Amino acid sequence: MYIRTSGIKDEALPLQETEWPIGNLGQPARAVNKFDLCSVSQQNAIQAAFVNAQTSLNNAAAILGTAYGKGSMAPRTRQLLNRHFHTADRRDVGDILRNVFRIGQAFQKGLDFRCLGYCGPLPKVSGAMCGYANATQWFGGFGKIRVCFDNRPTTCSFTKLNPQEQAALIIHEAAHRHVGIDDKAYVWENPTNSSRDYSKLTSKQAMDNADSYAWFCVEL
Repeated sequence: MYIRTSGIKDEALPLQETEWPIGNLGQPARAVNKFDLCSVSQQNAIQAAFVNAQTSLNNAAAILGTAYGKGSMAPRTRQLLNRHFHTADRRDVGDILRNVFRIGQAFQKGLDFRCLGYCGPLPKVSGAMCGYANATQWFGGFGKIRVCFDNRPTTCSFTKLNPQEQAALIIHEAAHRHVGIDDKAYVWENPTNSSRDYSKLTSKQAMDNADSYAWFCVEL
């Protein structure tokens, strides 16, 4: 599940299931994203964010691969590893790299999205739900990645997120759906707004936390 701290509103509701090819210009598409109950504008918004998210994942995989192979890394990489995973240990970097690679593999095969115009009751806690996906990996996992386009005040609409937040949301939900990574804490959570504290996760917890992968990749 992806939750943001401020509520915003948006647009309209869905249409039908369609598919969107993935691939670089001039190269054959290897897979397609699927869209269920999404309007054309909603598909366009998700697809643009998907491209940004995939670029961030590829960049993270390349940098982590180099760091793991050489046993050394740039100060910026070390800073972000410590911020989001609370470790820069080489063995941990290898485990993080494997999960980033697995998320990237799911992107290469194409993701299956469903657009929602209603994302449940108004939140009673800090944060508004922007998307969700099943994290179980029983029988390979199941279900679509749900993206919220909820136009009520204090709820979340994907199109009102900034590009970095949109890319993070897609990586976050793909980490749930295709790798089974859990939610331990969101990047914005701290003692002033939640019972959980992102900055206090152990490295083990952070390495099983979807927001850690999402925000490490988009900030790298």
